[in-house]
Amino acid sequence: MQNYILCELECEPHLVEILIAEMGEIGFEGFLENDNGFEAYLPLEDYNEDLLKTLLVNYDVPLNKLNVKTVAQQNWNEQWEQNFEPVLIGNRLRIRAPFHLADPNFAIELIIQPKTSFGTGHHETTSTIMELMLDCDMQGKSIFDYGSGTGILAILAAKLGATNLLANDIDEWASENIYENIALNQSPNIDFIHGDLFAIPSQKFDF
Repeated sequence: MQNYILCELECEPHLVEILIAEMGEIGFEGFLENDNGFEAYLPLEDYNEDLLKTLLVNYDVPLNKLNVKTVAQQNWNEQWEQNFEPVLIGNRLRIRAPFHLADPNFAIELIIQPKTSFGTGHHETTSTIMELMLDCDMQGKSIFDYGSGTGILAILAAKLGATNLLANDIDEWASENIYENIALNQSPNIDFIHGDLFAIPSQKFDF
């Protein structure tokens, strides 16, 4: 059985998604957020201590906030499912994973399978934007979701009536994951372009 490196990292909330993205770039494969930061996993043979420490120093994260241990391979999906709870935004919006049961008490339900892409609604930067979106008139409007991750914001915009939607992300995982989430939410009117901002055609959007 393959051994893995488990990195337990404490950090400020605004750094969580940034550090997860950066650590994904240096080989980490799985992440689990918690109240103090997050856990990150990668195969033992792929672990580069110097790269990780340099990354943390670049973001002014004290190295004593990092705890590294070796663990045996686990069923990561099962562990993730046990810790993944639906996100509720008032009584108007519920974000759940495919393994959660539907709840008809909410006007809007989104189904998000995050895998290693970013945007489950758990982080306050995402949930705050979604709360604002619920009060916006998006009926028939054009939307650009830049750095779309799982596609959660574009999918919500589609549920709110937007008809011309473009999502974009530089991350390879996002380019696969967003199509899965588009299908789960039956939102085929979302187009996706993989790449940075220079890959986007010059056009104006309502939001």
